[in-house]
Amino acid sequence: MALATPRYQHWHHAIEKAAIDKNFAIHFPILDMLFGTFYLPSNQWPQAYGINGHPVPSGYWRQFWYPFRKAPTPRTTKFNRKTAISNLVAVLKNQRPTAI
Repeated sequence: MALATPRYQHWHHAIEKAAIDKNFAIHFPILDMLFGTFYLPSNQWPQAYGINGHPVPSGYWRQFWYPFRKAPTPRTTKFNRKTAISNLVAVLKNQRPTAI
């Protein structure tokens, strides 16, 4: 394969484990062949695209608006003063802190 094809590009963005860290070349897949990062299974297309845990939405408009959505706020744990102090003391004594 001399030039990148649409299927090659699809596998570049695939979420499947076998396709992670593969198909780095932008235009010339022969570079991936040389460095052992070429991945293009015959007669298959990826099941999903994106980063594991953050799949790309399906549909043109959902993908278009996805970067502009309000990001979910991260969950915060309730601050526990006693645990924080014991963890600080453990670190100062070169001990392993307890779970928060």
